[in-house]
Amino acid sequence: MRPDHEETVLRNPALVARALWHVANSYTRVKADQPPLLHHLALAGGMLLNRSTADRIGRMKFDSGMLKAIADRPEMVAGLQARVEEHLPYVLRAVQLGASTRLLVMEPGLRCRALGADLPREIRAMNGEARLVLAAGKRLGAWFAVDDLPVVAGRLGVAF
Repeated sequence: MRPDHEETVLRNPALVARALWHVANSYTRVKADQPPLLHHLALAGGMLLNRSTADRIGRMKFDSGMLKAIADRPEMVAGLQARVEEHLPYVLRAVQLGASTRLLVMEPGLRCRALGADLPREIRAMNGEARLVLAAGKRLGAWFAVDDLPVVAGRLGVAF
């Protein structure tokens, strides 16, 4: 991955919106059509916008799970609270972009649903580093859907 991953991704809200679409889509598929909370997207942003975390999660096998990821790489959660807080404006900007382009829609209760069964063809294909960010988004959505938000946040050491 590029050494300037965070800056590159932060300057690309379209990439972050696509990654959050994958988080929401994957979460909704696992959680019986219930979309994730905006809190889940904030957690995902804190992880996806960190180079080593996005790289590690993007390269994992899909069914490995969050507990294995944390056990193998405990540094993924080190400083996550600060990263979630620091990157929240970028996550909100990406959600806003996703909503204005009809990739995402906000629902009552601060839930964010991914629209469509797949991303539009024009923005679907990605190479290199961006591919890993999108793959990590898919995994995070599935992992977050397994447990309730307080359990996920507790495992990640983040308080809302």
